[in-house]
Amino acid sequence: MRKADVIIAGVAILLLALLTALRNGAHAPPSQPSTFDTGANGYAALYDLLRVERLNAGRFEDPIGTLPPNSATLVLAGSGAFAAAVHNEQGERALDSWVRRGGTLVIADPYAMSRALGLRPARIRRENDAILAGGCGYHAAAAMQVGARLAATYAASCTPQRKTLLQAGGRAAAIAYRRGKGTVVAIAAPSIFDNTHLALRDNAAFAYGLFAESRNVLFDERIYGYAAGRSFGEVIGWPVRTAIAISIAALLLALVGSNVPFAPPLEAAPPDERDTSAYIASLARMLERGGASDAVIKRLADSANTILRSRGARDAEAAQIATELVQLQISSGPRAAARLLRAGRLYARVRKDYA
Repeated sequence: MRKADVIIAGVAILLLALLTALRNGAHAPPSQPSTFDTGANGYAALYDLLRVERLNAGRFEDPIGTLPPNSATLVLAGSGAFAAAVHNEQGERALDSWVRRGGTLVIADPYAMSRALGLRPARIRRENDAILAGGCGYHAAAAMQVGARLAATYAASCTPQRKTLLQAGGRAAAIAYRRGKGTVVAIAAPSIFDNTHLALRDNAAFAYGLFAESRNVLFDERIYGYAAGRSFGEVIGWPVRTAIAISIAALLLALVGSNVPFAPPLEAAPPDERDTSAYIASLARMLERGGASDAVIKRLADSANTILRSRGARDAEAAQIATELVQLQISSGPRAAARLLRAGRLYARVRKDYA
């Protein structure tokens, strides 16, 4: 193989490796100050440190309005974390009210500012690596040094209400001030607690000293998409839950009623089977409505008498039939259909017995 071919093959391999690295870097998710993040900017190491040291550290995944009162400490970490957590003025007032009642708020966000919390805006500067020294508000070793990427600074102060925790030159990188019964800690360098810097210098000692006095340290994870939210039952409310319970109970009763017998079965009524008498009665009512019933009765009586005379019937039964036929002819009233049916039955007896 020629030397030129070797050089071309080597350059091609280097370009392929470079493109692969760039592609993997482009698809890699950005690291953020979350306790679930093990990347360079994540807070997973800090969370594990507090848990190992048996401090009550947890993750807060609910709205700001549900914060536990009094001795809890809420940590908002990352650029823009404060704005993402409070959303609007109403959220700021709710957070301020929680602090004033005794809560501790740690804001590791150089861009955070809020009139409600009395937080003055930091002086933004070009981000670079810095060594921060302990200030008057931190009661640890005077020689403490903390390494961080410093993106902003606050005005240094050392009064009973506002003290410097970390300082860089004549400016403060972390301050703490009283707010009602609570405390606000503003840190202009979130990188102090990230996975890259926590093991450097005295960063871990500073973190432990800052959170050790709190009984409950909560890292806000809702701003990074880890939201617990509410259950379906809590969202729909008690009226809908009651209606659903009643519907389920009714369905269960219906299932039990359709499968478990509580009484003898109900027999269906027999079908309506009409015989010849029904048709004859219907015909009699029709003749009555048409006013022809008397004429038909007379014809039936005449025909029956003719049969009786031709047969010479002189017995008592024949005499009774003849008499009743005469009475049916001379009778009148609304029951013409009934008289017609009686005359028909008598005529049928005469035809059967004497014809």
